[in-house]
Amino acid sequence: MAQTEDMQALLDIRNLTVNLLRSGAPVDVLQDVSFSIQAGRVVAVVGESGCGKSITASSIVGLLPPSMQIASGQISFDGEDLVGASERRLRQLRAKSMAMVFQDPMTSLNPLMTIGRQLQEAAIMAFGCSTEKADEIALSMLQKVGIPDAVSRLQEYPHSLSGGMRQRVMIAMALCRKPKLLIADEPTTALDVTIQLQILRLLADLQAELSLTILIITHNLGVVAELADDVVVMYAGKVVESGGVDEILKTPKHPYTRALLAATPRFAIGQPPERIAFKEIKGTVPELGKRGPGCRFEARCPASEPGCAASAPETVRITASHIVACRSREMLQ
Repeated sequence: MAQTEDMQALLDIRNLTVNLLRSGAPVDVLQDVSFSIQAGRVVAVVGESGCGKSITASSIVGLLPPSMQIASGQISFDGEDLVGASERRLRQLRAKSMAMVFQDPMTSLNPLMTIGRQLQEAAIMAFGCSTEKADEIALSMLQKVGIPDAVSRLQEYPHSLSGGMRQRVMIAMALCRKPKLLIADEPTTALDVTIQLQILRLLADLQAELSLTILIITHNLGVVAELADDVVVMYAGKVVESGGVDEILKTPKHPYTRALLAATPRFAIGQPPERIAFKEIKGTVPELGKRGPGCRFEARCPASEPGCAASAPETVRITASHIVACRSREMLQ
């Protein structure tokens, strides 16, 4: 990551392992995940579906499904241990200090409550203020996220808004708490391309204006280029590479990171869509319970070497901020 180890991180995750509880031995979903976020920075966690991105986010806010548990590791938020925190304390943190925006706002908004009432409740939970003050906060946040005619929108229900407008409402609801950390879990996936860009620019503007600390979960490297300061690349429940956004996008070292970049379409003016160049990543992310002791990308890796399948690679530090878990000498040059 683009940070020094002696700086106090707002969020610090160390050797986090999460298990899926099955009959017999538990199966690891995350294994030894480590990264940190400095206040005021935007960190993107990227990887295919099934790589553990959303489980990482759920672990931070204490919203793991009942079938999963944190087996080991540390999650420190603003100097406070979250792994040992009570459910009551986690609820307090989610109400005031941490906010999460999900990819489908329709499943997160209450269809039976007006937009204004839901924003009002978020403000009251965070600050214990009067309903009048909460209404002022709700209106100002709707205006801040660029919703036109915000006064009348407060009286509407979620179904009457477009997908992009609902996502703006979710961001406004998060901002009502004035959180120290905003987690955005695939916030543009359910939106069309034009609206995706609007939401990304909104997040970028809000981050700059409010000095927000953002953890964004995505599989879209266009999102990374648009918004992130630092990048964490995950594969099959492990961090395989992390560093500053320029290091990851311009000088990637791990074969998986390179494969993700090669699989991103490069559009060219005047070029027909069927001739847009990109390379498919053959194979799939290994299933839970079928992940061997070695590098989990080995079966799909064009640079695999003898020994890659037998033992996990050690983490190599390329620069002060750029680290990679790969044993290939060719890749690390």
